[in-house]
Amino acid sequence: MSKAAFTNHKHNGVFLEFPNGNSISTIWGVGSYSDNHDLDFNHFSTLLKQGSMTCEIMFKTTDDELRNRIFSKCGQDPDDDGVIGWVNITTWLWVLNQLAKGKENTKED
Repeated sequence: MSKAAFTNHKHNGVFLEFPNGNSISTIWGVGSYSDNHDLDFNHFSTLLKQGSMTCEIMFKTTDDELRNRIFSKCGQDPDDDGVIGWVNITTWLWVLNQLAKGKENTKED
């Protein structure tokens, strides 16, 4: 039995697991390191309508070179090994692409 590729994470997030075993959690808005992180939880209908220009990510890979490349691209020290906040859509898409390719990715984009 294989795991689902798309999983509900929170009302403002998504968890993706790629066939190669890499995965990424992405959240935005309330309680995250992103735009609109300080919206009031008590106004749920407003939360559902709010978007964000940035998101917070955490990812998992067994490829240390890929891990270091992603942290570097996001301007974060790989030794911090934690949440990466304030990621814009262009960088998020780049990270997704890198994780999806995994070891197939032989050059830095």
